Amino acid sequence: MKPRFLEIVGMAWLGDPQLGTANRRTLASMTYSAFFKALARGLLVAVSVLFATTQVKLSAGETAWAFTIAGGLGLMGSLLGGFLSDRWHPRTVAAVSSFLAAAALTGLAAFPHGSVFVVLLSVATFADRVSSSSNATLAGIAVPGDYSVLTRALMRTVGNIGISLGAAAAVPVLLASTAPWYMAAFAAMAALEALAGGFLLRVGADRPAAPAARSHFPVSMVARDGKYLTFALLAGLMSVLYLVLDFLLPMWITTGTSMPTFMISAAVILNTVLVVSLQMRFAAMASGYGAAVRACLLSGGALALATVLFSASGSSNTVLAIIALLLGVATLSVAEVVFSAAGWTLSYALADQRRLGAYQGVFSFGTSLGVMAAPLILTFTVVNQGLGGWLQLGTGFLGLAAAMFFILRHRSFRRAGTPDLVTVD
Repeated sequence: MKPRFLEIVGMAWLGDPQLGTANRRTLASMTYSAFFKALARGLLVAVSVLFATTQVKLSAGETAWAFTIAGGLGLMGSLLGGFLSDRWHPRTVAAVSSFLAAAALTGLAAFPHGSVFVVLLSVATFADRVSSSSNATLAGIAVPGDYSVLTRALMRTVGNIGISLGAAAAVPVLLASTAPWYMAAFAAMAALEALAGGFLLRVGADRPAAPAARSHFPVSMVARDGKYLTFALLAGLMSVLYLVLDFLLPMWITTGTSMPTFMISAAVILNTVLVVSLQMRFAAMASGYGAAVRACLLSGGALALATVLFSASGSSNTVLAIIALLLGVATLSVAEVVFSAAGWTLSYALADQRRLGAYQGVFSFGTSLGVMAAPLILTFTVVNQGLGGWLQLGTGFLGLAAAMFFILRHRSFRRAGTPDLVTVD
């Protein structure tokens, strides 16, 4: 299959002579895989909660516990996916995890029952996080090292498009809300996951996963890398920002503002458009170590400004509130793409390249942990405290970003011999 889709996405770096035909085929396979996987995820996010309550007949509390259990197993999948990618080629780990997710989703289509739902949802979430870590490792070894971060940005851009389309495809399922429609949706998700795994098997397997696959290095060595663990912890705490749009803003709009509820959809659409439009550009800007460290500080400043704008959206003047909200979402979106790009660059630059999978697993674990803790943090600040909570949240983001900047920029923190990954004009 010719990488026509990549040409339509149209990033200048794809024309670099350093990227040979084999690299372009690899990028095409990874991109198609990311797209189909994101379609499945968009469908799952949109229908899973309502399916649990209307078809499986779980109570609100039981549903919350089901997703909490699944999230906990997902954390373990983040670590395991990275470590497995040092033992076997990450394309194999990523493909098998997609097939496992497809099997779990097929089970959900066939057996919509309480305990079975919890088990299969947990398996699907576990497989998804294994896939995330292994795909991050694959991006680090399957294309020239200079372009690992840009590959991650491309995958995320395509993923955002896929998730949006998947969520849109769920509308008739949600409107009908009947067992046959849900079964068809889960069957479609399973097929998409299997298709994603099939595309990954097209990635060449001639390069080794990592030297660590032959060195039998102990897992504890990553745990003793204090520099990387510090970075992963700080990045995990900053990852709370990813739930501001998905979790916090819907509650804020409905309970803390005078705006109509359709502004929730408007905020999501604006965020999606901006992330898709800006992610590649900011990935190029934050592709060197020094640039990535500075980008961390920039993202913190943007987050602080966004929280001020969100607090202003509580104005009793609806027009001013809507303007403040949309400006806040735009600023939040810039912070999101800047920090994502910086995090990817640093996750590779600070890692021991001989054990890339294990390090990517730890980074993914930290991010997942931050996202998992985000609802509690955001509820304690903004939901419980209102306008003052927004300012506390912004101060926290700015302080955390400043800490990352001053810690990471210290010469002793940077791993010896760390290159600036790529310079893109």
